[in-house]
Amino acid sequence: MSDTVRRWQPDIIAFGVDTGQGQGFQRVVYLSGSHPPANVRLRHGDSRGHFEGNTLVVETTNFSPNFPIRGGAAERLTLVERITRLNAKTLEYAVTVTDPTVWSAPWTTK
Repeated sequence: MSDTVRRWQPDIIAFGVDTGQGQGFQRVVYLSGSHPPANVRLRHGDSRGHFEGNTLVVETTNFSPNFPIRGGAAERLTLVERITRLNAKTLEYAVTVTDPTVWSAPWTTK
């Protein structure tokens, strides 16, 4: 999977995600505003981000129950991603997954 990052506006970052075989999607991270109401559900969730130093922190909620992730119910799923630029060619990525309907505690992977 290859990604490209583009900044559309001062408060929006877009990731072009290539999922293979000419398919993919544009993932949009809003740097302002708040998540929509809980009844608004999106296939890839709603992503809101902010910077902590040189780390982009993205919280994604509001996943659609029609597209479960790893068997999760999606309705209470929250992802918190931390993307840190280590140098001109290296990004460090970590994600913390929380869904109390599926897992007994949040878990993180890098």
